[in-house]
Amino acid sequence: MTNEDEIRDLVSRVKAGLRITKIVATRSVKGRLGETQAGFSGELSLSETESKSMTLREAIVANCLLAREADLAAMRNAIAGGNVSLEYGNDAIALIKTNYSKLLIESLEEK
Repeated sequence: MTNEDEIRDLVSRVKAGLRITKIVATRSVKGRLGETQAGFSGELSLSETESKSMTLREAIVANCLLAREADLAAMRNAIAGGNVSLEYGNDAIALIKTNYSKLLIESLEEK
């Protein structure tokens, strides 16, 4: 087995066994009045019989969902505070939603 094969094997084993217990997403929007920030921290709530951690696949989904909400909240806060224009903010919100939908699908299609 070559060094490259050993590395791939190790990455595969770690990836298969990796358990995530917490996801954190913070965002800031810089605008004409400074920075507007938003942040979320999340844990997967499972039944008592299930593991208290997420698989990597579950964590990818959780990360996409939480990061999307952090981005949306930061942009909405920036709009509400007058830090960015309504037109700019609405365009950014539409783009954020589209990009996260694509990211989630692409992430789940990867092996």
